[in-house]
Amino acid sequence: DITDVSSVRKALKGVNIVFHLAALLGRWQSEYPEYEYYRVNFLGTKLLVEESVKVGVDHFIYLSTTGVFGKVKECPADENYPCNPIFPYEKSKYLAELVVKNAINGGFPATIIRASHVYGSGDMNTLKIFKLIKNFKVFPLIDGGRAVFQPIYVEDLVEALILCMAKREISVGKTYIV
Repeated sequence: DITDVSSVRKALKGVNIVFHLAALLGRWQSEYPEYEYYRVNFLGTKLLVEESVKVGVDHFIYLSTTGVFGKVKECPADENYPCNPIFPYEKSKYLAELVVKNAINGGFPATIIRASHVYGSGDMNTLKIFKLIKNFKVFPLIDGGRAVFQPIYVEDLVEALILCMAKREISVGKTYIV
C-alpha cells in the first residue's frame, strides 16, 4: 500500500533504485471519487519520495502521464509545454510530479517519465478499440480526427524506463515524454 508508511518503509529496505509505477488509474472518465486519486497518486507519491530521500536511494524514476498537459492546443508539445490537467487522475499525477520536481530541486536524484496511453497483452481497454477496428473495418477518430493520440506499447515503455536507469548520469533531473 503506497499510502501506508510501514509498507513503504519495508519496501524500500535495501533498495537503491525506485521505479514508482503505482497509481490509481483513470480511464477516459473518472471512475473513483476525486479524493481517491489525490490520496493514492499524490499523497502516496509524496510519502514514497519522502521515505526515498530518507534512505538515500540512488535514483527515483517516476511514471507520470502525458495527461498532465490537458488539452494540447499547439502540436507538437514537448516536455516544457504548460500543464493544465483536466480529469482527477491527471490532476493527481501532476501534483505528484510537483512533489518529485521539488525533491529534484533539493538534490534528489529523480527522473519523470510521462507516458501516453499504454497498451499491451491483457489490456482489456485498448482491446475494445482494436476489436472495433477489426470487426467493423472502421477506425474511430477521437475529436473528429483532430485529437493527437500516440499510444505506447508496454514493452517499449519498459525499455524507456530501463534506459533512464542505465543512463542515470543523463536522465537524473529530467522529464521525458514517451
